[in-house]
Amino acid sequence: MMPRTHQNCAGSPPGKCGSLTFIPYMPVSAKIDISGKPALTVKLSPSFGREGFHYDAPVSIPADAKRITLTIGPTTMRLDQGAPESLKRAQTVAFDLK
Repeated sequence: MMPRTHQNCAGSPPGKCGSLTFIPYMPVSAKIDISGKPALTVKLSPSFGREGFHYDAPVSIPADAKRITLTIGPTTMRLDQGAPESLKRAQTVAFDLK
């Protein structure tokens, strides 16, 4: 299984997906919490293919995984004055697995 953060935007102009804007140059990592074992952390890399722009990593999610936490950013690109403040700090989102 390859975790991906992406939107399927075939046919959209480069860098756009409906009202969403892709932001490359964002470090993305996934921490996989596994019952009774140390967490596994993987770095996702930017990719582009049939599914459009996305981040992925070759990793298998263990059957006993309990939670996946994605950490995104802060951006590594130069930001001009007026750029959104949210690009200057990391964001996290967690998914509990059944």
